[in-house]
Amino acid sequence: MDLINEGEIGGIIYEVTSPECIDSCTGGYCGCRPCSYYMPGCAECSSSTVCTACELHQYRVNAPPVGGNTCPCMDRFYQNDAGICVPCPLQKNCATCTFNSSSGLPECATCACDQHREVVAPSTDCECMAGFAVASPGDAYCVADAR
Repeated sequence: MDLINEGEIGGIIYEVTSPECIDSCTGGYCGCRPCSYYMPGCAECSSSTVCTACELHQYRVNAPPVGGNTCPCMDRFYQNDAGICVPCPLQKNCATCTFNSSSGLPECATCACDQHREVVAPSTDCECMAGFAVASPGDAYCVADAR
């Protein structure tokens, strides 16, 4: 570690440099910080804004979009405000969901088509499609309405 006096004689401005920290991004680090410091879930990066590989053990998809700066969560998970992929709430019946930073709550982005559900505004939950109803309270699947 080197200490460099950048002030004049008696100056007090110092810069701490370390041979371990470099200005490029290699081995999952950009300088002295892991790529995930800049982009949650990022395992490898070519810069502090371009992720090239995601951490697989954090419920993230296998690879980020080309030139992307995010590592998307797997289906049925969303990235919370702490940058962690957590499960979509089961009671919402989402196939994919996103975190709404204004409300602080997850919202369904898509619904599982095999459940005959859709996101209906203004709700952010997956509700039964027209002509379908929940067979019994708490059931995830909607069945043809027998009415």
